[in-house]
Amino acid sequence: MARVSRRTVTTGTLSIASPETLTAAAHRINLKASTTQARQTGGDEGWKTEAWQRFDEIGELRAVCQWFAGSLSRVRLVASDINPKTGRPTGATNDHEASTMVADIAGGPAGQAAMLSRLATFLTVPGEGWVAIVTRRPNPEEAEVEEWHILADDEITTQAQDVVIELPDGAKHHLDPDRDSLFRIWNPHPRHTKQSDSPVRAALSILREIRRCEQTIEAASRSRVAGNGILAVPSEISIPSAAAPVAAPATDPDAPELPAPPVPADVPVSATDLMASLQTAMTAAIQDQSSAAAMVPIVLKAPGEHLDKIRHITLSSEVTETAVRTRETSIRRLALSLDVPPEVLLGVADANHWSAWASQDQAINQHIAPMMTTICDALTESVLRPLLESKGHPDPESVVVWFDLTDLAKRPDRGADAQAAYEAGAISREAYLRELGFDAKDAPDPNSDEGKRELAVQMVSRAPSLFPLLADVLGFDIPAGAQMPGQAPGQQPAAQSRQPVPDTIEEARRG
Repeated sequence: MARVSRRTVTTGTLSIASPETLTAAAHRINLKASTTQARQTGGDEGWKTEAWQRFDEIGELRAVCQWFAGSLSRVRLVASDINPKTGRPTGATNDHEASTMVADIAGGPAGQAAMLSRLATFLTVPGEGWVAIVTRRPNPEEAEVEEWHILADDEITTQAQDVVIELPDGAKHHLDPDRDSLFRIWNPHPRHTKQSDSPVRAALSILREIRRCEQTIEAASRSRVAGNGILAVPSEISIPSAAAPVAAPATDPDAPELPAPPVPADVPVSATDLMASLQTAMTAAIQDQSSAAAMVPIVLKAPGEHLDKIRHITLSSEVTETAVRTRETSIRRLALSLDVPPEVLLGVADANHWSAWASQDQAINQHIAPMMTTICDALTESVLRPLLESKGHPDPESVVVWFDLTDLAKRPDRGADAQAAYEAGAISREAYLRELGFDAKDAPDPNSDEGKRELAVQMVSRAPSLFPLLADVLGFDIPAGAQMPGQAPGQQPAAQSRQPVPDTIEEARRG
């Protein structure tokens, strides 16, 4: 994900400097204050450096961060009113000004996805991230742009009375107190709220153990590659050699003009000579699998009792297998330690689609939603409300930045099952509509003429013989001579035989 979102500066920019505000998860830096006050927030905690190191080294930890990043990138930021009775966000608002400001955060949906994705990793690894909203001109010939940067603590320094940030293009930007903004988002430690906390902090010992196991396995693999054990060969063993010919006839009777070829002789060799010959033959077979060396066996000649003495002594041990088992156990512990469903690391091979959906729903409610609450609280206190105050909003405290998890909370399609259950009377109409993705207010009022007509349509579609009885409800005239249900042939319809149209399907089933 990109680490910066930019847009051309226009009237109503979100880059606003305001007095310092402090909540449980956000701290806006007063850029006009002294640098000491501006930078003494979380402190230089050594465990963060190790946490980032483990993030770079261990794939399982990076996979967890990618899961969080991918999930948060699909979350949509919205403006929301505060319910005066419950004090909780309603998820929507009619405040056009607030909605416009939230839509403009980080330059729009694409920038918001990138920002949330990066913040997910920051809140998981070091437990904190810095949001810098700066206005600058990247090139002299270009217009000024507003940029949103998500920075680590070591990317922010102080020079005299200035706060300086390091930008992705390598430039050093001095924050302008009148135009730029800088605030910190963090998970407060339960004991020392000024310090940040993260799931990785408590799992560092497990991550160290995983790293040690990986180093042990890697060292064992390199050892096998460097020398795969020892080959013990008795000194009595020899190999055929063409370098030491013996006496042979002067000429070949089939070719009297040519000298006779040399006859190989069995020459005693040293262990060094034997290993050199073996390495030559094996290397040739590896380099060119179509060569004869890859097909022809290596020949050794010795008495039988000496051939039995050839031994391959391996230097491997059970240390590698132990390290593999320890690593698997450590990964399982890591899955239980980090703030994610264990299935993210361990998989859901034994789960069906219903249990997998239940696990996903639990992940959204217990892991994604709390992280988004922290981020939205910070954006509300450090961006939205200061900007609303600067615009003269009558009640900035009545609206907040909130989140919409609709794209993450998609459930399995149970429309067919809901329809069958509804027709069998097993679930209510409200439950049926909910499973189809509708609200009860979307359905017509059963007591209205429209509702009764819809009910009549459903009844006639199931039992066409009811059409004469419900024709007037459907807006049709009763056909002349039509036979009513239960009426004998030729019998005149009686007024009292007409039954009132039931108000609901449940009454129709009972009646």
